[in-house]
Amino acid sequence: MPLRNFLPSVTESEPLRKHRAAILFALALGALVLRVLPLLRWGPWQVPVDYDEGVYSAAAQLMFHGTLPYRDFVFVHPPGLLYFLGSTALIPSLDASQVFVASRFVAALVGAANTLLVGHLAWKWRGPVAGIFAAAMYATFPEVAIVERGAFLEPVLNFSCLLGALFWLRSSTRASAWIAGAFFGYAISVKLTGGIFVAAALASTPAGAWKKQAVPLILATLLVSGLMLMPWALMAGHDFINDTILFHLHRPRDGVTGIGERLNQLLLAFPTMRVLALGGVVLALRELSASRESRFFISAFALISLSFLTTATYWNQYNAFLAPAQTVLCGLAGAALFAAARARHSRGGLVAGLVLAACVFPGLRQVVMKNRSHSDNLELLANYVRTAVPAGECVYAFEPAWTLAAGRLPTLVVDSYATMLMGAEGRPADAASAFQSQGSLERILPVMNECKWIVRGLRGEEQLGERGDAVLKEKFSQVENTASTGVDVWKRKN
Repeated sequence: MPLRNFLPSVTESEPLRKHRAAILFALALGALVLRVLPLLRWGPWQVPVDYDEGVYSAAAQLMFHGTLPYRDFVFVHPPGLLYFLGSTALIPSLDASQVFVASRFVAALVGAANTLLVGHLAWKWRGPVAGIFAAAMYATFPEVAIVERGAFLEPVLNFSCLLGALFWLRSSTRASAWIAGAFFGYAISVKLTGGIFVAAALASTPAGAWKKQAVPLILATLLVSGLMLMPWALMAGHDFINDTILFHLHRPRDGVTGIGERLNQLLLAFPTMRVLALGGVVLALRELSASRESRFFISAFALISLSFLTTATYWNQYNAFLAPAQTVLCGLAGAALFAAARARHSRGGLVAGLVLAACVFPGLRQVVMKNRSHSDNLELLANYVRTAVPAGECVYAFEPAWTLAAGRLPTLVVDSYATMLMGAEGRPADAASAFQSQGSLERILPVMNECKWIVRGLRGEEQLGERGDAVLKEKFSQVENTASTGVDVWKRKN
């Protein structure tokens, strides 16, 4: 039976349709509160700070202070995110710590916009129920809610891809294709996997419309991504290619490495939502030839999932990039469920509501539980650095956020993880093995030779290993009050 028999017509008159803007804005506001509330309750530096956040914020601030990525320090992604984060670096009178805090609130605003866009795309495709399902699930998608309160790639990446999808699917005009390509081009300049949405758009190009739509899309994508990337390729040359492409081709495995474990993260975590998404996949496949939206979202979902299963490094926060396509497909399944339940029972809305609650509650619960996680350690470290380390002296932290919290930008090395991996000899099996090589240690020795202060921490212990730790203890001594404050700071002996 055709899919349209199970779904409400897009043109069907319903009370909810009259209040589309209000409903979607309310869901977006809920997403914003969910992201911002822990920052306001505990303080922006007490909510756990991820390593990547510190790298991206520090790199953006350094770039706008004239220290350039690729040429002056390792940065293993295209520069698109740095332009976006740099907007906060330009705010007058803010130090490095305050710029980082501002970026966390900006990310939350972007997350609210993403929720609105996801809901709008699903609503336009399959009506109010689909839009509500999709927006509610995106708002409470655990990995999304966590990364959309920090300086991560995914909030801006999703925003660019969703805007591109909006213009690509809204009409079949050449102008819309140009605009969509421009947003996809910017997405590629944030992370190269943004090109997946270009592939999804090409897969959904109507028959006979390649000249009118696909060609402008490709040209606009190449033009915008070229404008964003080429200046850096010219300035940094091989360093730019090495950081953004070669590093990812040769990097050792890290994070969740087993295919079974990755499948578990993709398919079994939060099973109700995953099952609904797979239901959306099945429904979309049934009208694949007739529906442009089905081809677009199925392609994006499949290609992103495949990339997660084949990439050398995978962490579950990457699932945030899968969320736009996945939640729209959830919306499709939710609309079909509502239509089927309503056809058989007068309380079809209640059935759909219960299913939505079953999908949203587990994710919401995890987000709330994580929102309760907070620590004073970073603020203790920041206070120690501010008071004990003179402003003119070099202090290096293995996580840049540790010195950003004290209002200081890193020097010499921003991303110790990637910098050390680049020095590893041969083809190590995993990141832990790579850090044990002499070449890896030699990439960080210049910092240890030039800086008077080192903030080691757990990351420093893991990356330095026994040989690096021996070098540290030979040249540095731990500060006396480390045990009482939990601050792992080392000072040069002479």
